[in-house]
Amino acid sequence: AETRVDQVAMALLKDMLPNIQSARQEFHAIFRNFLTEAQEGNPRSLKIVREALGRERDRINAHMEKVILTLEKISGNSAKRAATEEASAVRLNWIITAIAGVLGMFFAAIVTRHLVEPVRRLLRGTQAVEGGDLSINIEASSSDEIATLTESFNSMVAGLREKERIRHTFGQYVDPRIVSGL
Repeated sequence: AETRVDQVAMALLKDMLPNIQSARQEFHAIFRNFLTEAQEGNPRSLKIVREALGRERDRINAHMEKVILTLEKISGNSAKRAATEEASAVRLNWIITAIAGVLGMFFAAIVTRHLVEPVRRLLRGTQAVEGGDLSINIEASSSDEIATLTESFNSMVAGLREKERIRHTFGQYVDPRIVSGL
């Protein structure tokens, strides 16, 4: 609707501009008559031509005023549309930022959980071994440094199980200092 209003205003401008041009040409013709009358020195004709010049000046000014008002209207409408578009863009930016923030937090939670869960399993395994449970075996779910640490932990627990089995089997016959070196 606003674009249609601007199109109507532009059509009015298109009609007004030739009127200004013709009024300007008429003004120049009357001004030339004024100069001619001024050279001849006829005061009555000079007065008539001067009045005609005044009317033409007023007519040009009236046309110019219409053009200026029409341009102001077009500019005002364009400024309003620009402000509306800017507000929409700002609103869209905030919505996109909020969505990106929520998605970022969601993916960060997933990645953090993926990274922290193997460490938690190792911690539970360590606490189990500390409590005397040597039957623990932690499954390595990745192929990174945490998996290497998990495999080392499992090897350590297997070694402790072996030493405990040896101590249990030969404990009464073997010096504990020798078993601790195994």
